[in-house]
Amino acid sequence: MRISLISKLTIGTSLILLVFMVFFAYMNIETLKTMLLEAAISDADKLSETIIKSTHYEMLEDNRQRAYQMIQEVGTLEGINYIRMINKSGTITFSTDRDEIGRYLDKTEAGCNMCHTSGEPKVQASTMNRSRIFYDKTGKQVVGMAKAIYNEKSCYVSSCHFHPPKQRILGVLDIIVSLENMHTMIDQYRNKIIFLTITLLLSISLAITVFTHRLVNRPVKRLLTQTKKIASGDLDATVQIVTRDEWENFPMRSIR
Repeated sequence: MRISLISKLTIGTSLILLVFMVFFAYMNIETLKTMLLEAAISDADKLSETIIKSTHYEMLEDNRQRAYQMIQEVGTLEGINYIRMINKSGTITFSTDRDEIGRYLDKTEAGCNMCHTSGEPKVQASTMNRSRIFYDKTGKQVVGMAKAIYNEKSCYVSSCHFHPPKQRILGVLDIIVSLENMHTMIDQYRNKIIFLTITLLLSISLAITVFTHRLVNRPVKRLLTQTKKIASGDLDATVQIVTRDEWENFPMRSIR
């Protein structure tokens, strides 16, 4: 099937634009995903710090029931799957998921292995190293944030506590946060990007077709028509040039 020059030009230009626009859209979506994930991890870390500080006084007073109640209330917030406290020996002392209270966690399990990758546990770990992304029992993606509960001076000098000053870490607060909202935002953004990409591609292709037809296709057709007339012996045929570009100096313009 014969394809006109203007069709070839439009198809070729559209394909090149499509490749670059798809690449740009992919990089844009991946960048957004990374930013939202980092924001979710940062929010989980700040929430962990807030819980530790807000329950600090109750722990000093050995009012664990009140501290656990506060954590339970925070665990009812939207987007939080569960919150648990793990003591130094690896036993879950409290969890908003009551079924796992009292369960022992091995050092290789999620929530512990970030700081126990080597023989000696890490006293300090970065936010990203303390986070983990996995799928929960329902198959939904979540992010977990483990934050150490340090043995501060107010802890080991308290009359009701027996932690020695040399004990740096008393336990770990582990928060599991759902990433469903993040995926919903990414899906909505992806749909918008796809719609805009298709709209821009069609608009640009139409513009290229219209301008190519007016600026190239029409003058070429007129030139070919007059050339055929001259070739058939009609020496009075002229080519009317109305543009102010390279066509203005075209030699066929003055042929009769």
